[in-house]
Amino acid sequence: MEGVRRDDADGRAATARGPAPHGGARPLTRGREPGPTARAPQFFTLAGLLEQARFADQHALRFHEGPGWVAGVLQLTPGQHDPQTEHDRDELYLVLRGEGVLRIGADRHPVAPGDFWLIPAGTEHRFEGYHQEFVVFQVLVAG
Repeated sequence: MEGVRRDDADGRAATARGPAPHGGARPLTRGREPGPTARAPQFFTLAGLLEQARFADQHALRFHEGPGWVAGVLQLTPGQHDPQTEHDRDELYLVLRGEGVLRIGADRHPVAPGDFWLIPAGTEHRFEGYHQEFVVFQVLVAG
């Protein structure tokens, strides 16, 4: 079926038309190209996004931006400092891999895969205390 997504054996995003470059920046369309104002759905794999971040030598990769929001992944390794500062937007986090601590001001909260946090704009926060690869999906939302 044209436009149906699947993952290749190496974890890259693909459609029925073949693999997408760099883990999934190819729009999925159903046999027609979107019009000038239409936006096509997009499919990404975590493996592809993390590979892009490694290739760019970044701990954070913002991979998509829409009206009023930005999506990204944050990947930290043991001993790596989370350089986050207060944001001027609300931020949503979903922990994907690893366990650690989310410090919010002076408070410390254990976090693990599946944990979901909303951090209001202007709130001091950062991740720490991870002893293995730590990966978080994040969305910054204009408020």
